[in-house]
Amino acid sequence: MITLKSHGFKFSRPEANIVFDVSYFKNPWRENSIREELSKEEKKQKAEERKGLEERFKPLVENMKNWLSADVKDVVFSDRLTKTPVCLVRENTGMSAHMEKLLSQMGEAAPKSKSILEINAKHPVFAAMISATSEQQKTWSEILYNQALLTEGTPLPDPV
Repeated sequence: MITLKSHGFKFSRPEANIVFDVSYFKNPWRENSIREELSKEEKKQKAEERKGLEERFKPLVENMKNWLSADVKDVVFSDRLTKTPVCLVRENTGMSAHMEKLLSQMGEAAPKSKSILEINAKHPVFAAMISATSEQQKTWSEILYNQALLTEGTPLPDPV
């Protein structure tokens, strides 16, 4: 059975309990306008979700900035992380960690630049960190920073 949503048609497969709603447009510009409308709604929803996360985690992020100020330039929320809790990124003008490592191996004095720590506020570790004590938050912040260093390929400054 085939039906189109706008024309009353529906395609279904009863054996699999799947129903597909199909939209059919005679003019291609209508299809593009629907896509743009959906993307605007998705953008609004993501912006609201991000704003809620920023408000919820703002005290934690401020504390992380203070605790890690010797190692990172800033702690910011990430839009690109999905599974990992943190990552380190460099500014466009800064030297990459790999280039710093190569220069130091060649005996050159590479200027040490601080990275930006991006956090994935949707990761469960941050929900647990909010309810932890200040000392536990500091410990977890250092662990997450060290994890980001290892992920980047940089050896830990003091592994012991």
